[in-house]
Amino acid sequence: MTLLFLSCVSVSANTVESIYSAESKLHPALKKEIAAVLLEDYKCINAYGLRELNTEVVVDRVDQGVVDYYYTTTFSATYTYDYHPNTAKVVVKSAKYAGSNPTIKWTDIESIEAHILCE
Repeated sequence: MTLLFLSCVSVSANTVESIYSAESKLHPALKKEIAAVLLEDYKCINAYGLRELNTEVVVDRVDQGVVDYYYTTTFSATYTYDYHPNTAKVVVKSAKYAGSNPTIKWTDIESIEAHILCE
């Protein structure tokens, strides 16, 4: 039973709480979205293998109180390729646009730069 519990924990180890630092500047909606995309696109990332290194924020004050936020987040990724452990940096550019209509998605992942080899 203990072995089953530990295997379940290790499979779902990369969570929003484990990936991002407590002081992360990234918008909470983008945290979930980016984590989901990275873990889906790069299935070879190890359990607890994805960590935020830093996030830079650029604030764009459009007009009349409208503010858009552009983020560049750098991650460290530990992954296994061909049975060998590897590390890589992943850079994600994303945005959180001003808006209040709940039927519109106000976040965007603009680009992902990652040199991760998965089988």
